[in-house]
Parts: sequence; C-alpha cells; structure tokens
Amino acid sequence: MKGDGSLYQRGNVWWASYLVRGQRVRESTGKENKREANDWLKDRQSKVAQGIVTPRLDKITITELVEQLFKHYELNGHKSDDKHRWTKHLEPFFGKEKAANLNPIVLKHYIAKRKTQKNRWNQEPSNATINRELALLRTAYNLARKEDRLRHVPYFPMLPENNVREGFLRDEDYGKLADGAAKVGLWMRTLLALYHNFGWRKSEAAEHLKVNQIDLEGRSIVLSRYSTKNKKTETAEDVPGGF
Repeated sequence: MKGDGSLYQRGNVWWASYLVRGQRVRESTGKENKREANDWLKDRQSKVAQGIVTPRLDKITITELVEQLFKHYELNGHKSDDKHRWTKHLEPFFGKEKAANLNPIVLKHYIAKRKTQKNRWNQEPSNATINRELALLRTAYNLARKEDRLRHVPYFPMLPENNVREGFLRDEDYGKLADGAAKVGLWMRTLLALYHNFGWRKSEAAEHLKVNQIDLEGRSIVLSRYSTKNKKTETAEDVPGGF
C-alpha cells in the first residue's frame, strides 16, 4: 500500500487520498493532528484491503469513470475515437457531474442540446453519432460496475438509427451496366459480376482476389483460406449471370 495514500489539509482538518480498486478516493479523516490522521489512513487502507469497509462511491465523477475507461483501453491495446468524443462533446456537459447523478432525464437533456449544435457543414449530428457518444458513457459505467467501483448503471436512451442501404442495382439496369463494363475490359466485367451476384464489398474483390483464382471456361472462382495448420480451398461454381 506504500505510495497509494497521502494526506493534505483543508483548514485545520487533515484529508486522506487513497486508491480503492484503482479509483482515487478522497475522504476527511476528521483529525486535526497529522499523526492521528496518518494512523486513520493506515487503518482505512487496511480495512479496504480486507473488504471490511467500502468508501462512499457517490462522490465519483463521470470524468473519473471515463479516465478509468481510457486507461483500460490503453492496457488492452484498444484504439478508438472515444477521446475525441469525450473532449469535444461529452466532457463540457458531463465533466463535473457526479456519476451517481446521471439518469435518463439528464441524458435526454444532452441529446436535446446536441441536436441544436451544428458541424462545419452546418448540419446537426445524426442519431448514430449521438448514440456513439452515449455508448462511450455506457461503456465507462459498465466497466466501473464490473470492477465494483459503482453499484448502479443508469438506463441509456438510445436514438433510432436509419441503416437502410440505398442505391441497389435494379435487375433491368444490370444489362446496360454490364455492356458498359465490358467496353472497359474483361476485368471490369468480371468485377461487376462478382459484386452483383455475391454482394461482395469493394475491397474483397479489388484488393484480395487474384487473376489465377478465376476460371472463365469452367465458370468458377477458387477462394483460398489459410489457417495455421493447413490450407483449405473452396470453389464457387457457375457464377450467376456469367462473365
């Protein structure tokens, strides 16, 4: 426990600062004599280590929860845009708030405020953007609860997201597009057939598929998958629509 605790004065009273499960806790010792305050601190640390007492958790701030989450990210090599979301939008609103005070009403106030803000293109944030911000807070709360630094995780009202994809190619337009692709080259015609018939992403064919995997005469594609123990191949035969 050496180095985990310290004393400081507020007026004539000594206060103690110490760690509980990685969380910094500050508490009044009620002592004006430093030696007595130091004894109080050692006794407190000993009881906390044994699980005999748990310091009040209602003083923990949302900022402290998020800071612990970022430390957790660093230890686990997790990369994300969460720090930008926190410093740009969440911290100005929640930074000084006690973690125990967060509730759905407060979260709805945040959502309403975010909806009034505009980006550089004079657009309000999408529901998906706001949901990612709320998800950061929810993750911080869930981690604190898992590590027994917090007893309650509030309900987070998430906004509906419209994830419907647009711009699907209609069957009646495929022939025209196929003729145009063929004029560019057989390679373009081949890519079009793959994207249209298998629903592949752009990177799956353009960046990973090799010429020697395509058998035009046999109307098939050989897909190779590698594991640490052996090599497996799969064949997608009779490509619909042909080349």
